[in-house]
Amino acid sequence: MSNFELKLEAIDDSTRSDHYHLIPGDNCLYLCEYRSGGGYNYRSNQLIYNIKKSVSKRYESHYQYKLRDMRIVALALAKSLADNLDDCLFVPAPSSKARIDPDYDDRLLKILTRTSELRVSSSLKELNICDCLHSRESRDSFHQGKEKRNIEDLRDSIAIDIEKIPSTINRIIIFDDMITTGCTFKASQQVLNINIGIDIDKIDGLFIARRILPPPEDDFDVSAFFSSIPN
Repeated sequence: MSNFELKLEAIDDSTRSDHYHLIPGDNCLYLCEYRSGGGYNYRSNQLIYNIKKSVSKRYESHYQYKLRDMRIVALALAKSLADNLDDCLFVPAPSSKARIDPDYDDRLLKILTRTSELRVSSSLKELNICDCLHSRESRDSFHQGKEKRNIEDLRDSIAIDIEKIPSTINRIIIFDDMITTGCTFKASQQVLNINIGIDIDKIDGLFIARRILPPPEDDFDVSAFFSSIPN
């Protein structure tokens, strides 16, 4: 864990199939990998678990780790993002909860805001941030595994505050904590494309982590197979 490092890497031809909704033209970056089924054995998994802690736990002692890891991500982004991002608009991915829901979590906006503050303190320009996407109604989050990942249905459930979006923006970066199939990214991408007319290929993705699945051989119990062979 002492060697844990967050650095931006691209989802490319060798990893895109892990996120089957993505297409070759999608430009997506991530800071670390979340290993499905890996539990707390990996610091990157702990990071995502902590950041996703429900705001209903805000008065419990362990909530401090959510705030700590949000700061860690903001610092990593401040160090990793390009210096000149004047034409980019950073848009937090929509929360699974409606804004009026007590469990609504604006962690993505807070991370971007802190990232921008850190950049300014380093004599870089602040980020253009626009919290313009939100869910019309609360739903179960995808990581809870209770909803099918359907791009069209999710797209139709997302509302957009068009009046918040500057007219001078040429590129949008959708920021989310984790990419699994790519459904939320693609749905958000389509909402922005349909409503404000920015080309799909100018709407990129930025993620704290990308989900990776264990290799198929991890599910195969070799010892059980050999133990069945008689002496």
